[in-house]
Amino acid sequence: AMDPSVPSAALLVADARFDAGATDVAGEMYTAIVEQLGQDLEPKQRAHALHRKAKSMLEKGNLDAAYDGLREALATVPLFPPALDSMAEVLRKQGHPVSAALHELKALLVTRDGAKRGPICRRLGELCDGDLKRSDEAGAWFELAVEAGVEDKHIMRRLLEHFRRTGRAQQALVAIGELIETTTDPMELAELWATRGSILAEHDLDAAEEALDIALSFNPAHPTALASLCTVLEGRGDYEQLAALLDARSDTGTVEERAAVLRDLADMSFDKLQDEERGEQYLQRLVELAPTVDALERLLSLVRRDPSRQGEQLPLI
Repeated sequence: AMDPSVPSAALLVADARFDAGATDVAGEMYTAIVEQLGQDLEPKQRAHALHRKAKSMLEKGNLDAAYDGLREALATVPLFPPALDSMAEVLRKQGHPVSAALHELKALLVTRDGAKRGPICRRLGELCDGDLKRSDEAGAWFELAVEAGVEDKHIMRRLLEHFRRTGRAQQALVAIGELIETTTDPMELAELWATRGSILAEHDLDAAEEALDIALSFNPAHPTALASLCTVLEGRGDYEQLAALLDARSDTGTVEERAAVLRDLADMSFDKLQDEERGEQYLQRLVELAPTVDALERLLSLVRRDPSRQGEQLPLI
């Protein structure tokens, strides 16, 4: 019989080649090992060689050959974790997301090492987030991945969306804090601070205003930050500051957006600030920009109340 140390030595050499990136050469070596030393291999050694051979096929884009090799590996050791992971990848690329998820679940069941469980949970989350279109389940898998030690900005963003979607404000704030610490792009920081502010606006208006001010310092035109800040200022009854914020936006954007801001400013001036003169000025700007029947009628009503302004009525009729 052949010396049992020969298959192990051959596998060590093939593994060294594979790990060094010479997957083509290694694949040929694994093929020779299986064909020539197959009867002397332990089941896990055979499954390992078959899996690595299939991985070399997968890297070359030969999905069918990879699939066949992985089936043989799993027939040798039915719950061989590396082969389950690779089979899931092949099935995903072949357009079979449900089968891919099933193989990932099997791999998770037989994997005890937390460092290895994390990436499996991540892949399950990506499958649910993508082809399977199960966003809630995706968020749960991403959460498990992070708990297992996976550190990835994309996952944290998806997890943030999951926390917000499920109403878990405190966890969302923690996720935002972690993302802020690792982000340098001003536009991304504006988005994160705006999101933080919109969450805080539900229970802490002062903290929300501070976060939104920071967001606007990174991007003065950030729509979420501006909208949330308007809500915060309105909630605090600070209509003077709110009017100043809206007034600064009344000269930017599309005609429709500018008209909407001027309508809000006019309403605020009349109803909250009791400043009829300012309200009329906003109505005049609105009529010049995008005249509507309602704006003209409101402006005409103001003019008619003052007998000395009779001459101003005709252009409004």
